[in-house]
Amino acid sequence: MQEKSVYENEINERLKRVLNDPELYSYCLKAYINANQKTGFEKPEETAEFVLKTLAGELSLIEKEKLIWEILGGYVVHGIVFRDYLPVMIQNRVNKMYSQIGAYILDSGVAADYGAGLGDFMRKVKKEKPNLMIEGWDIGNDDAKGDVNIYDGKHIPRDNQYYDQVWQTTVLHHFSNPIDGVKEMARLAKKRIILLETLPLGWLGDKEKDFDVTFVADYYYRLLFKSGEPVPGSYRTKDEWIKFFENEGWRCVNSEVFGNDIDFAEFSHVRIVLEK
Repeated sequence: MQEKSVYENEINERLKRVLNDPELYSYCLKAYINANQKTGFEKPEETAEFVLKTLAGELSLIEKEKLIWEILGGYVVHGIVFRDYLPVMIQNRVNKMYSQIGAYILDSGVAADYGAGLGDFMRKVKKEKPNLMIEGWDIGNDDAKGDVNIYDGKHIPRDNQYYDQVWQTTVLHHFSNPIDGVKEMARLAKKRIILLETLPLGWLGDKEKDFDVTFVADYYYRLLFKSGEPVPGSYRTKDEWIKFFENEGWRCVNSEVFGNDIDFAEFSHVRIVLEK
């Protein structure tokens, strides 16, 4: 993953480039309006325009995010101040992810949650599969409960094939070079790898433009959750993800594209299950 200062500059420049393209802006506006409506914001159109115009401006990324969060955090949704409604949204997302990949997580052995973030999904799996030993790893300390281990973003300090299985939930596209994450997951796992990755909805029918719109839509996900994770938007197609792991000696045994599966996010997800 990138150094924070490099990430901030590169992301800021990409946001400005995409949002100053009239065609791409119109699709991003549609995505943000839809997200606002589904989140429950009272003025979805006005809020979408405010956020996009702020992101397209000349402030630093930190200044933009602070300004946007000051507005979003005070909104009332479903009778609750938005900042207090966030835990509900997070738990709903965790439950949705578990419904998509939980059946493919082995019930016992040793596992790694690669890029465990807040730790909520890892704790959900532990609750559902009490005989499974899980280690969560990430580059930051976002987990207030302290269950997630911190590593350098390059190599997890475990031997080759240390884990029976390794999974990640929308993590690899957060790498500036996702091949680094692919290789590390392939090194660590012995029996199974499970991916839940982000895909574009394909509104424009042009791969790179669709990735750009997905990047801006995904960035709103970061803003809503006030996440500290990098979002360089290193998206790939389903077939490209599978090919990366095939090159590391793994084979796909199951895959499914879920479509627009999150109420407040205008992009898709894919499940990919791989074995030796």
